[in-house]
Amino acid sequence: MFEVLMYLNSYYFGMFSLFEFSLICAKSIDKAQNKKFSDVKLITDMTVFVFLCLIEVFRTFLSRRDNAADKAICVVLSLILTVPSAVGVLYFSLWQGDTLILEKILGCIQLVLQATQVFFGIVSLLTFKSSDSTT
Repeated sequence: MFEVLMYLNSYYFGMFSLFEFSLICAKSIDKAQNKKFSDVKLITDMTVFVFLCLIEVFRTFLSRRDNAADKAICVVLSLILTVPSAVGVLYFSLWQGDTLILEKILGCIQLVLQATQVFFGIVSLLTFKSSDSTT
């Protein structure tokens, strides 16, 4: 189930990141026209966005590894990388200066997906451990 959720996350995060990037661009254009443009906010938003994308790409790469010997390590690394990824999603959903309701909704869906991945990741780790102890 963990692999299925990571596969689903790869498509959902693609949509989420495309939406966030377009909103960052639209907000910066709107603020530049209204003379309320802040370079610091744009740099912060783009930095968090780039790090979030890199973390999610690495998590997706780890989840698609087929080597059974490395599977438990990949799940653990993916679970560890979920924490900074969730913080990045929280930034765009709650802590960013101007947020839209749609951003909050999409961020909450991403967070629920990540929480479900954490749950099933822990379950799969317990399954790996129990199968190792029986052999």
